[in-house]
Amino acid sequence: MTQPEISQQVAEQLRAATQHTSRISRFYAKFARIVSIASVSVAIPFSIYHMVFGNIQVALFLAPVIMLQTYLAYHFICKGYNRNLAIILVVMQMVCTVALVAMFGPSAIVWLFVTGVTSFFLLSVRIAVFCNIAAAVAVSSLAVLEPAFLVRFLAAFALFNVCLYAFSQQLVARTNELELMLTIDPLTRAGNRTSLELALARIKSQAERHGHAATLMVIDIDNFKRYNTDLGPREADELLRKIADVIKHRLRPTDSFYRYHGEEFVLIAENTPMSQATYLAEDLRKRVEKRIQCATVSIGVTDVRPGIDVYEALKRAQKALVNAKTIGPNWVCFDTNESEPDIKQNDFWQDLVDSETSEYAESTVPVAPVKRVVGA
Repeated sequence: MTQPEISQQVAEQLRAATQHTSRISRFYAKFARIVSIASVSVAIPFSIYHMVFGNIQVALFLAPVIMLQTYLAYHFICKGYNRNLAIILVVMQMVCTVALVAMFGPSAIVWLFVTGVTSFFLLSVRIAVFCNIAAAVAVSSLAVLEPAFLVRFLAAFALFNVCLYAFSQQLVARTNELELMLTIDPLTRAGNRTSLELALARIKSQAERHGHAATLMVIDIDNFKRYNTDLGPREADELLRKIADVIKHRLRPTDSFYRYHGEEFVLIAENTPMSQATYLAEDLRKRVEKRIQCATVSIGVTDVRPGIDVYEALKRAQKALVNAKTIGPNWVCFDTNESEPDIKQNDFWQDLVDSETSEYAESTVPVAPVKRVVGA
């Protein structure tokens, strides 16, 4: 029953990573730096060229653009990605492109395709589509283009944006799938250890800052090694999946469920006192017993309150699970908070029986916890 200890340092690092930046935002920051630096690198020689060859109007037009691009490059390099500045960068590039098309004609229209790609990589899909449509309308209205060339350009640019939109949607779907794979156990579709540590860090922060109570449950399949030996690994995996499905179908949207280690699961019931969570634990035990004919579960329950470390609470829940298994299979055992000695077991159960309006209490099991749930 001894499980590897959860590293608080790892959990804190994961929480810090998710609070400050995600992998997607780091990608955006990197791409924004590349685009802004490339824009400055191209604009400066272009401006010098036109100044040397007497086209002062273009050089003066590009001077403030270069200054703004330099500032954006500095910001993206030193401070990371900023959505508003990314919009400014894309809009500025498109305005410059439209102005160049108006000055030089169709020979400069190729730059509109470059800015179109930039908008899809730096902005959300909807904003990128809006910016590209606005640029195409501006080119059609301001630039003097031959009708035949204008029709060919609009058709090509429309098809170009359709392809970019499809690629962006596919990229988002693949990214979401990869993110899901990193946090979900592939067999049971419950959260994995990484997502569990993030959840523990979150409820710890909520308990410290806002005083929100939460309840932890450690759920273990009774005699699972025997099932694995008698039925084989494939059937044992199927048993794990079925039990996980039974448990997940009972949970509220605010509850979270994780595969902790082997045949053990952890359930976090947020904003839930012990009295309500005990009803939930007993109901889960009964549901597994009723719907999975060949298997039962034992459950250890404890609460997380302000001033109580979540990792210590998880150890207490494991201790309660050990006590439940010591009594026998198919039991629920709760761990009372030692810091509150005024809560006696008899009083606790009397309050539990009287709480008919409990959120988790159901008409089919009004007083069933008294039979199967005991204090640790």
